[in-house]
Amino acid sequence: MNVDGSGPISLVSFRGKVVVLNFWQSYCAPCTREARVLADGARRWAGRGVVFLGVDEQDLRDPALKFMKRFGIEYPSVADNLELIGHYGVTGYPETFFIDARGRVIPPHIIGPVSASSLDAGIRKALAR
Repeated sequence: MNVDGSGPISLVSFRGKVVVLNFWQSYCAPCTREARVLADGARRWAGRGVVFLGVDEQDLRDPALKFMKRFGIEYPSVADNLELIGHYGVTGYPETFFIDARGRVIPPHIIGPVSASSLDAGIRKALAR
């Protein structure tokens, strides 16, 4: 379910585009360090075959929405209660994965806060696949 309550989101709906999949929590200090980098990256890559999707883990709706507003996050985030972290092997927050246009996870993923350069490098690698 989307954090804002607007309904479910599926990765399948993004097939044909590169997906930046970011696992986060509103009370995670490293997540706050990367939030604006991701928000800026989403705007910078918009319209270029790249979409961003957040996965908010074990969070309450109001703090999650305030976090997104505070950092200017306009891309969708789904509310998750530990269902997706096992699928991706998430070990902490934040973690960011890059998924190519065919739906394959492109290694390596980023453990900890992304920088603009690491974000762009991951996106470029996924686009090249």
